[in-house]
Amino acid sequence: MAHPRMLTSGALDIYPYIDATSALGRDKIKDLQLQATSERGVFVLRDQEIKTDELKSLIQRMGELTGKPDEGKLHINPIHSEVNRCLGDDQVLSDPEVYVVSSEHNRDKFDDYLNTKHKQFASRGWHADTSYGNIPSDYIGMKIVKIPKTGGDTIVASCYGAYDRLSEPWQKMADSLSSTHLEPDIMPLTGKGIKLWMGARGHPENVGGNFEARHPLVVTNPVTGWKALWGFSPISMRANGKIDGVTEYEHELMKAYFLKLITDNHNLQYRHRWGPNDVVIWDNRTVFHAGTYDLTNEERLVLRVTSLTGKFNCDPASLS
Repeated sequence: MAHPRMLTSGALDIYPYIDATSALGRDKIKDLQLQATSERGVFVLRDQEIKTDELKSLIQRMGELTGKPDEGKLHINPIHSEVNRCLGDDQVLSDPEVYVVSSEHNRDKFDDYLNTKHKQFASRGWHADTSYGNIPSDYIGMKIVKIPKTGGDTIVASCYGAYDRLSEPWQKMADSLSSTHLEPDIMPLTGKGIKLWMGARGHPENVGGNFEARHPLVVTNPVTGWKALWGFSPISMRANGKIDGVTEYEHELMKAYFLKLITDNHNLQYRHRWGPNDVVIWDNRTVFHAGTYDLTNEERLVLRVTSLTGKFNCDPASLS
């Protein structure tokens, strides 16, 4: 029996849009301010006159309307309630439920992985947000604030499509596996004078200093009932994260193959070049994303709001 899925009403079909690619992405051109879909994975809304509080309400409400548990609120990043204030005096920057994604912050506090002078594969940047949390996210909204003249695009790839590229024996194997995710960059920040927030971070199960969680390798999206090859998030596995229950060699083989499904299938990707006041919303159970490694000295600054949901699962009865 097929997994039950939530059907769309079709009420939004009257608004003009284009599908960004055949695999994923929907671009609303005008007349409609904000709406997104788990089927298309990523939703682009141009030149939005939306305040940060309104974006927060929208992303939280999207999760509520698609059945997330009452405990799921907006994610609080363990570092950004403090780091945001270092970026300026704007009240928005002190809101712990708003994650300020700044290329300047990345260069200063993290490993500056967006720097093109580092001789590395850009594919290391593919990831799903907050996968190190016991309770991960469903919907994420990002609004651009500062746009560089060139560079700083965001690429999104369909985890639905990656799962569909697997043969049936590999699909069955992937359905049975879990993976351990972690965020190795957080705790070292204490040595740089950053005070971490150890309280509840948007859900009672996301608390403390153990930024490590186990999730299914294949996730069934409860809105569509479709399977997504989600649980091998490359950034979360670059240190000690791994596919559980397999040998180290098998892990490396699978991780390389799964990543290849994303990087070598450009027809599963959508590349967004940011325009003024753009808002991009995606279903974090359905896609990976990455920033492009082509920024110069100009800052790219985006405000991110993240809804937390319930635990992920793989329903054997669900479909690709």
